Amino acid sequence: MYSERVCEKAIDKISSRGVPLKRHEVDYCVGLTEQLKSAIDTEGKLCRNLSPEEKDFIRNETLMTQCDFRYFSERYGIIELDGAYGGGLGRMKLARSQELLLDKIAKLQEEQTEQYERGEPVDGILICDHKARQVFHTQLARMLMLHRCTRFSNQRCAAISVDEEKVGELYRRDKIIFDNLPWFLRPDMVFDKKNEHLQWVTGARVEYFQNNKKSSLGQGKQFDFGHATELSEYENPNAMDIDFFPTLPQSPNTLCILESRANGRGNWWHHFSEKCRQGRKSRWTYVFIPWYSESRKYRRTPPPMWQPSEVALLHAKMVYDTSPEFMQGHAVVLSQEQLYWWESTRREYADDGKLNFFLTNYCAIPDESFQHSNMSAFSTEVIERMRLTATGGVPFEFERQVA
Repeated sequence: MYSERVCEKAIDKISSRGVPLKRHEVDYCVGLTEQLKSAIDTEGKLCRNLSPEEKDFIRNETLMTQCDFRYFSERYGIIELDGAYGGGLGRMKLARSQELLLDKIAKLQEEQTEQYERGEPVDGILICDHKARQVFHTQLARMLMLHRCTRFSNQRCAAISVDEEKVGELYRRDKIIFDNLPWFLRPDMVFDKKNEHLQWVTGARVEYFQNNKKSSLGQGKQFDFGHATELSEYENPNAMDIDFFPTLPQSPNTLCILESRANGRGNWWHHFSEKCRQGRKSRWTYVFIPWYSESRKYRRTPPPMWQPSEVALLHAKMVYDTSPEFMQGHAVVLSQEQLYWWESTRREYADDGKLNFFLTNYCAIPDESFQHSNMSAFSTEVIERMRLTATGGVPFEFERQVA
């Protein structure tokens, strides 16, 4: 569903049974979908005969959207677009920051599918997604979950956030995606309780949870798909380890995304994400998404003759040196617009005495994101300069002399 290799294998299997599938262009899908609106009445019932082309199209899209998540999202995934992409409702187009996460999921799916087919145990695709602010990962996770719920039967899904307002945002996004699916891809819904539960006639369901001291987070259940947001702000984060993680079965079809920005040091998310980063959480794969991964959002036109400050140049150097680790081996050179945005926005936060919050929200490396929120013997500016100018250690070997 996520890996190109796994998708093509599924398509070939279906085609070998005498049902050849086609990858239609987006414009063709949009046109036929619009045409098919006239085939149903106000009650959602078929009111005219379908043409052979329409029947073939519906069959093709029903199967293609099962096989390939990208195909589904780019043609039928309607979302609220970010202002940088025009705003309003529109068709999802994966941003670079989303591609990074989806590529990691695809790689894990390939590996685990092959292990499973060899009869080996697998852990499921469990992602610890440590990210900068607003890189569209919540929207991607909601699209992934609605793809599971509408394209497959009996999927058990859990959506978790801090409080009723944040859970309500997940529910709202889910409803936008579902309500805007074409009728031939939209299964009948049999239960809809706002901010609590969605269920379809296929047996697929989403349960929504708030993380608080009264919540058990699914104890005694199993979930094929999980998504949790804002974990650095959880009131009762230990419920994740104790209640929720055991609900995720060891299966190549299990997908769980925990996504959060940093929010101080020494809290549950800080410890958990760092353990994942260090490989000390065996089921979990660590992903870090820096601020510059979303190049269209964080940029500003510099004034004529603008020259970056010393600290901006040091930051640009750090990005160039560290970006291959986070950007699939690609060394990133910040554009003038990106660097001016970073410098001018940093200055605004620094003038208000809130530089630590800027570095938390718009981090370039994991260590930069975990900032103290209280007063320190050293200012945030001093600590930042030390980080930017420090020279990395050089490993060496030594021989132990035996007397």
